[in-house]
Amino acid sequence: TGGKFAFGFTLACVAGVFYGTNFNPPQRLIDEATRGDKSHSIHALDYVFSHFCGIFFATLTYFIVYCAVKQSRGRKPQLPPCVLPAFGSGLMWGIAQICWFVANERLSFSVSFPIITSVPGLVGALWGVLVFGEIKGRDNITLLVASGVMRLVAVGLIAASKEGVPSRL
Repeated sequence: TGGKFAFGFTLACVAGVFYGTNFNPPQRLIDEATRGDKSHSIHALDYVFSHFCGIFFATLTYFIVYCAVKQSRGRKPQLPPCVLPAFGSGLMWGIAQICWFVANERLSFSVSFPIITSVPGLVGALWGVLVFGEIKGRDNITLLVASGVMRLVAVGLIAASKEGVPSRL
């Protein structure tokens, strides 16, 4: 229905804004440190703990609101089936975030962002083909492989364009 689509679209846009601005607060502090502000660190990993604490408390707030809404409607929150997968997903996400902090520090945003956002899509597509059988047919597989190769070439060229990085792929 139109209402569900609009709600889902709005949530996707909000998630996109959060995803796109995820590293702005720590990067701003790093930028201030590189301009001589001694009260901040220039090392990205120094901001991981505070970054994760903010994300954890925001998520905890969302979860508490979810439980309160469910309780007010006379329903019990669905905890057992979602806790372990959510915990595992959070651990994988945390490792990826730490890797992204390192990538941002070593490569810069303009290089690390395309790499970090492209490779998970390729991994997801491989899972979809090899594990879940979502993409079938010779033409579809050919299109998927062609788009994956183009994506990898683009990421390689972006990574090679960084000043000081050898231009070999």
